[in-house]
Amino acid sequence: MATIVIHQQGQRHERALSAAPVHIGRAPDNTLSLIDERLSWHHAVFWLEHGCAWVRDLASTNGTFVNGQRVRGATPIHPGDEVTLGGQVRVALRDSREAAPMLRFVLEDLRCGTRLTLEVGTLSTVAAQAASVDLPGPLTLDEDGGLSVAIGGKPHPFDLEELVSAPGGQRLRVVLLESLRVATVGLLAEPYPYTLSVALNAPGGREATLRNRQTGEVLRITAETRVFLLYLLARRVQEDHAAGRAPEDCGWCSEEELLTGIWGRGRGYASKLSVLVHRVRRDLASGGFSHDVLERGQKAIRARIIDIELR
Repeated sequence: MATIVIHQQGQRHERALSAAPVHIGRAPDNTLSLIDERLSWHHAVFWLEHGCAWVRDLASTNGTFVNGQRVRGATPIHPGDEVTLGGQVRVALRDSREAAPMLRFVLEDLRCGTRLTLEVGTLSTVAAQAASVDLPGPLTLDEDGGLSVAIGGKPHPFDLEELVSAPGGQRLRVVLLESLRVATVGLLAEPYPYTLSVALNAPGGREATLRNRQTGEVLRITAETRVFLLYLLARRVQEDHAAGRAPEDCGWCSEEELLTGIWGRGRGYASKLSVLVHRVRRDLASGGFSHDVLERGQKAIRARIIDIELR
């Protein structure tokens, strides 16, 4: 399987390729309708045939280009090729098997200054197998995203970044790999053109619905903890807007507030929050929305949404 990733005006969309064509243009009846004056009403079509991805320009005004060359008929494309529509919309091809990122944890030995990357999946158990790392027992990530280490045959829950003592006087902690990135506080203050509606008492159950004002795309999220997370973040955005806060200061919720609001407690649940944010971001990306809607700062998270409705 293959996936095309479309970048347009700061937005990111994904569409899986198959024999069924994926049409892109400004017309509402396209598979992906984009608001961009450089695109034609029906601009280009992508599809998969005999294991190869193809693109065809649909007699567009501003053209379809592969690696800088304007295409006329059906043209094969490969991962790494640079495809542009109308000169501005960029399209990249990738293998769908790479589309669903695994949670990646880093085990840090603060005494020795070493790091060991641990790839942990749901209900997986891993043991640190490195000469410089001697854990009391295996690390486990449960289905709710809780971390624990076996000590004396019993699981000991711990938070991300919590220090764990190990034999030999080692001081260990586990962090989520994405938390090692530079925080984006203040760099991305403008909200995305998305609206968010959260219903906690809907007849069909709790639900969060995101809409892209530009493309009309809709994403519905019904998993309870994910809905609660979006509700708390959205409520803070509303409160800060009402208080007249500056855009760069709007919407920030401390991790402690979120932990208490979702699970009613903070201790032992910090790792669950990191996993929860990761899963919501994955939902966003799979639905054609930017995962950066959830912005992480120093021990705080916010949602950059332009309009909100809470019910």
